[in-house]
Amino acid sequence: MALARDGIEHRILAPDQVCNFIIEKQIETLGRNFVYSGSPHTVVSVDTLLARAESLGNWPKQVGLVQTDEGHHVLAENKWGRALNCFPKALRLAWTGTAMRPDRKSLRAGLGGVYDHLIIGPSTADLLAWGYLTPFKIFGPPPSIDMAGALLGDSGDFSKSELSKRAKRSSIIGDMLTHYLALAPGKVGIGFCVDVEQAKETAAAFQAAGIPCAWMSSRETDDRTRVGNLEKLKRGELKLIFNVDLLGEGVDVPRVEVILDGRPTMSLVRYLQVFGRLLRLFPGKLFGIYIDMVGNVMRHGLPTKLHQWTLDVLPKRSTLENDEDALTNCLTCFQHYSVFLKRCPHCGHRPVPAVGRGASRPEQVHGDLTEYSEELLQRLQDEAARITGAAPRGKVPAYVERNWNTRAVAAGSLTDAINWWMSMQVQRGGLEAGEAYRLFWHRFKVDVATAQTSSASAAIELTETIWKDINRL
Repeated sequence: MALARDGIEHRILAPDQVCNFIIEKQIETLGRNFVYSGSPHTVVSVDTLLARAESLGNWPKQVGLVQTDEGHHVLAENKWGRALNCFPKALRLAWTGTAMRPDRKSLRAGLGGVYDHLIIGPSTADLLAWGYLTPFKIFGPPPSIDMAGALLGDSGDFSKSELSKRAKRSSIIGDMLTHYLALAPGKVGIGFCVDVEQAKETAAAFQAAGIPCAWMSSRETDDRTRVGNLEKLKRGELKLIFNVDLLGEGVDVPRVEVILDGRPTMSLVRYLQVFGRLLRLFPGKLFGIYIDMVGNVMRHGLPTKLHQWTLDVLPKRSTLENDEDALTNCLTCFQHYSVFLKRCPHCGHRPVPAVGRGASRPEQVHGDLTEYSEELLQRLQDEAARITGAAPRGKVPAYVERNWNTRAVAAGSLTDAINWWMSMQVQRGGLEAGEAYRLFWHRFKVDVATAQTSSASAAIELTETIWKDINRL
């Protein structure tokens, strides 16, 4: 249909009933048929290509270019890689919005993948700024499914059995209905569930509440039903379609105004692909609404977060807790914001710190000195004063005095850099002092007071890092 909409004639390698169905839809939608058996452009699914590989004759050797969508799936030894090998003379070009695999295997040729070069396009933030994607709002109610201690499968994501077990003993179905009615009533969208059973039950609950909806799966709903449901969704006759992963990739329904995400995932790829269903432009669609029922935003960050895409494998990161991009969510309006802020920028709610001014460890309050206990703050201040004070009196070796003075000078330079950086955050950035302390903690991975007790070498290194950050600002 995408080729037909652009007026490109093509032939299709598929079972007769599939070809006939596609021709029927092209005529119905566009007024004519773009399927032409003599076209140099061929559309074929991976499974059909492999099933017919022995009967294709010389045609594969004549193909000069093979394009693969969702190219992050392709490995040399899997079915997508074997499909590419059917075309020995073709240039291979793949497209994807997420250039990594959930299982973190390499995409590079010779390391298990098939690609030689990676070309990075505009980021999600760029495309939003340029008007090519729809703005969005994110709501994150308390997670409905408790995944604490859940085991991961071989793919690096939560196992299907674990998801199903935990979803069954949760309130996810009722919570999805409640928050849809509260946050996006009447909006058209897609709901993602942990399994087909939950998709069926959720659709039934919404239907009982008078909301037109349907559920779909790859095995239990045929092509005509699936396409028909998507067309009803586009027209607004259905408000929601519930599925597991059927609509997570390669589906373009610009009408989607809301995503109800009820499937926890440790896969950044899956999270971004699902979120992407929300971002297509559509007349009259001012913004999309992502309702995160299971804490996926807190696991992976905002979809505008910059990622270091690579054909190789990046070191695995276990958590976002000590990261400047980490988020918290407001318990009043359910929207997310940067963890270093002390009040919600969306509704103004300011949560009361759990420890108040009594934190005995910096990590309890994200390095915010205004919330340290007097004992902790005094101990760190005394140590900093000792370092910058005079060397010990009496007969001491010359190297001890030298090292002491070196450390004192390094500590003084670090203090100057910290004071300059803090003043920029407060005066130019508009942060409160406590927020600036918290931002320092997340950006430099140490709190201000502890930093001033560093060794000479650590102080010198941190000073250089801070000044680089100041110059960047």
